[in-house]
Amino acid sequence: MINPARLYTLLLNTGLQQRDNPLYQVIHDLISALSSTNSQVTASSGQGIQGIQGLPGFHGLDGLDGDDGLPGFSGPIGPIGPSGSIGPYGLDGIDGEDGISIPGIPGPRGISSPFILSPDDIVDVSDPWFLSPNVLQGLSPAIHGVLIGTGSQQVGSVGPGILGQFLQSQGSTADPSYQNLRSLNGDTSTGAINNWSPSGFVSGVDEIIEWNGASGAQMTGIVAGSLNQILIIRNITAAQIITFTHQSASSSAGNRFANQVTSAPMPVNASGYIVFVYDGSNWVLISYDQGVWITTPFNASDYTGNGTMTWTVIAANVITDRYRVSGNSLMWLLRVDNTNAGGVLNTELLRKIPGGFTTTVSVPYFARISNRPGPAQLGMSFIDIPDSSHVAFFQDVVGGTNWNNTVNGIDVETSLVFEIV
Repeated sequence: MINPARLYTLLLNTGLQQRDNPLYQVIHDLISALSSTNSQVTASSGQGIQGIQGLPGFHGLDGLDGDDGLPGFSGPIGPIGPSGSIGPYGLDGIDGEDGISIPGIPGPRGISSPFILSPDDIVDVSDPWFLSPNVLQGLSPAIHGVLIGTGSQQVGSVGPGILGQFLQSQGSTADPSYQNLRSLNGDTSTGAINNWSPSGFVSGVDEIIEWNGASGAQMTGIVAGSLNQILIIRNITAAQIITFTHQSASSSAGNRFANQVTSAPMPVNASGYIVFVYDGSNWVLISYDQGVWITTPFNASDYTGNGTMTWTVIAANVITDRYRVSGNSLMWLLRVDNTNAGGVLNTELLRKIPGGFTTTVSVPYFARISNRPGPAQLGMSFIDIPDSSHVAFFQDVVGGTNWNNTVNGIDVETSLVFEIV
């Protein structure tokens, strides 16, 4: 008979209870079933005394694991789960280096469109495109010349001109033409001239006029120029004077001079010059140099006395009478000797300011005075305000002593600088 106790002992000794408990339990249950069957057999075999139950035996060793069974069939694919939310954007990567630029071959010039020049237009012929038949239609301009739009709206051309010239528009009445940037011309006009048109004058061209008249000239205006045109007039004579009168009605409006000093014509003596710029309405004086000093032409009526006193001066009495205009200032040197006072004697001898200028200042100056039979002494010259055109001479600095009427007994010498208007 099988001893269950021994089987239990063997099962315990295998350690299967710890390593594979489910298998252990199955074997344990089989031994229990075997033990029950064994008891039944014993009972049916006789009524003998029940033997003592033996001690449990050791567990037997684990049996070898069986081979894995064949894999089962795959189950059905489950439903697709919901989409997850979009994660945050990643950072941009670093830009790569630019590739090397290799220019392509220029394409051919396209077909020229019709080329139309307006009257008096100017174009440059240095571009070969302008020489194509589509543009010039057979016209061959001179080397270094220019194309122009003619009055008939055709393409025309002019030559290169003379070195230093410029191509000037003639407005809508004529084709452009070459002009000198600044021309130099001589002129010998003399006498009183209104609306003067100097030799070689061209509107729009700056001009230097070298005046060389055989006698003096008195200009009241110059024919109108173009805006910002400049005229430089130089006196190249040895001793003649040319004058320019401010806003004289003798010349037409638009031809007149606008001078800085307006009380008398501006004189230009030998080696002097005057510069005008045309502002669209007048020739405006912008620069001036009188040249050499001017000797005042003698005129006995320039010498008078205050009240009914007379001052008699002849040409031989005048030792020095010269002046020079600089801007709006007049410098004057005067010396007369052996002159005479007459009539009702008074304190002032009067002399007219040279050049016809006037002043608005009232300033005393020292003068060297001789009023014989007295000695030479320090007197005074004073600009006379009542008419602003005379200088008064006093025989002393006080100004309260009457002049003597000694024959050829009066000498006056002074130098003055004062403002003129």
